[in-house]
Formats: sequence, structure tokens, C-alpha cells
Amino acid sequence: MKREISELIRSQLDMPSIFSCRNIVVVQPHPDDADIAIGGTVKKLTDSGIKVTYITVCDGGMGTLDPEIDEFALSETRKKEQLSAAEILGVSECIFLGFPDSGDYGEETVCADLVNILRDINPDFLLTVDPFLNYEFHTDHIKCGKSAVRAALFRKFPHFHPGKTLKDFRNLREIEGIGFFFSSNTNTIVDLDKKHFDAKMDAVRCHASQLEGMEKLLEYMSYKSQIMGKKIGADYAEGITVFPLLALHAFPEVEYL
Repeated sequence: MKREISELIRSQLDMPSIFSCRNIVVVQPHPDDADIAIGGTVKKLTDSGIKVTYITVCDGGMGTLDPEIDEFALSETRKKEQLSAAEILGVSECIFLGFPDSGDYGEETVCADLVNILRDINPDFLLTVDPFLNYEFHTDHIKCGKSAVRAALFRKFPHFHPGKTLKDFRNLREIEGIGFFFSSNTNTIVDLDKKHFDAKMDAVRCHASQLEGMEKLLEYMSYKSQIMGKKIGADYAEGITVFPLLALHAFPEVEYL
């Protein structure tokens, strides 16, 4: 029954295609999240001539078990690691909002920053973490995903965190879709060539400050990508959950997409 409902709804909706877009924003909680989850997809997008911008919400300063490591120094290290990884993947720009890692900050504050950046970049697609992942207890991930979608939904409304002229708002393009990564409800599988997957692995290796036991993580990532690829007859693949933006408001049928 669920499959039949899904096919019916999809036949009535214009489901967005990420590779038909030209200007994509990726909003991640910390340096390394997007590279681990969708680094191969990002490389495939940029190789296709699509502009990709990274926005990193948190500074990453909590990402250590060593009390001797200074938080500020670590956040600076992680920023440099992300810039190196982004260069490998062909990312056009990295924007760092600098919210404290695991800090007591509000979603509305993040949303206010994001909405003005999205108005400036004017993307046609947005990728972010799934804030509704089953058993996700990292509040940075939850705040990031919810804030990013809210900013995307309301950025064309002049009275929502105003800051642009009315003319600026009229020139904003539609965001065709939202793609969630680190999602348990994948509905879109992106096939990857070996060069895309290898670039992802090289990008992840840039995050050396975070990845003790790096080889074990890389082995898992390889296994996961190959299993996902087998579903569509590809060597490697990554999964995301894609929705039309407007389906994320007052549309309970979204769970069937």
C-alpha cells in the first residue's frame, strides 16, 4: 500500500532532481559531516559544473577527548581541514558561522544567519543533515537541519528577518528541493564513479584531527557505498532523502515520498 501511495503522489508532484540544479548550498553542523555523508555526490556535482557552497554552523571546538587541546586552536585546525577537503571536492566557497560546538545557542539565531546568506547566494537546491534521524541525540545536528529548512522556507518573505530591499526579494529564485543526508529514509541514490568515491575518501582523510582509527571508518564507508551501489548496479553510491521544498509544510503525505 505504501508503495502505491508513494507512486501516486510522485506522479502528481514535480520531484526535484539535484543534477538539474546549478547552484547548491550544503549546510552542515560541523566540519567533516558533509564529506563523510555525501562527499562523492558533492564531487560528482562539481564535476558536472554545478556550483556548491558549504556553510558550516558550528566551530568544531568540542571534537576531542584530550583535555589538553585548546578549543579555539582545535576549531582553527578543523576550519583548515575543511578548506583542504573542500578544495579536493571542488567546493566553490566555505562559510563558517562559528557557533559553539554543542553550545547553548538557539535555532532561531542560526536561522537568522542562514536566511540572509541564502538570500545572497540564491541557490536552487539545499542539502543538510536530517534532523529527524531515528535516535539522533546530537543537538547540533538537530538544530542545523531544522534551521536550514526553515531558512529555505521563509527566505522569500520580506518580513522574516528583514535585511534586503523589496527588489532583492523579487529576484530570489525558487529552491527546488531539500536533500537530507545522514537519513534513514533514503529515497534517492546517487551513483558514483570510482574517481568520485576516491575523492570523497581523500577529502575525509583531510579531517585528521577528528578521525582516530581512520582506516576502520574508511573501510566502513567503502563497504556502505558498495552496498548502496549494488541497489542500482553501480560500483559505489550514496543515499539522500529528497523532498520538494513546499512538501515540508502542512503536507503529511511527505512520509510516502
